[in-house]
Amino acid sequence: MFFPKKFSGQIIKNYISIIFFDLARAVNAQLENNVISNKEIIIPILKSIEQDYATISLNKIAQKINYSKNYISNLIKQKTGRTFSDILNEQRMQNSYDLLVNTDLPIGTIIDHIGMSNRTQFYSKFEEYFHKKPNTIRLER
Repeated sequence: MFFPKKFSGQIIKNYISIIFFDLARAVNAQLENNVISNKEIIIPILKSIEQDYATISLNKIAQKINYSKNYISNLIKQKTGRTFSDILNEQRMQNSYDLLVNTDLPIGTIIDHIGMSNRTQFYSKFEEYFHKKPNTIRLER
């Protein structure tokens, strides 16, 4: 390239075009990956709720995946049609039901284990989900 030959100028111009097209491809691929990851970000959020239901919060999820808690909250509502609290409470209730049926742990211990601190709230939510009291579920097993 240092010694001009026939068509050297055209070759250089074409290399520049090729570099720009390659750069445009790379930028486009990166943008597509970002769009896909925004669509798929709900999966790790739901997995976090499923695994860490006893200690998880919207703030913790937001810090973990570097998004604002408002964005996470809106994304959950948009993708699932339910709120973060609804999903979290359902996960807690499902796990409390499993513990009631499969263990002899006292109800107070189960309440602590699922991450709820208010016993009255637990009983209220449990009856809302299962239409029975925890003691009734335990006796029926």
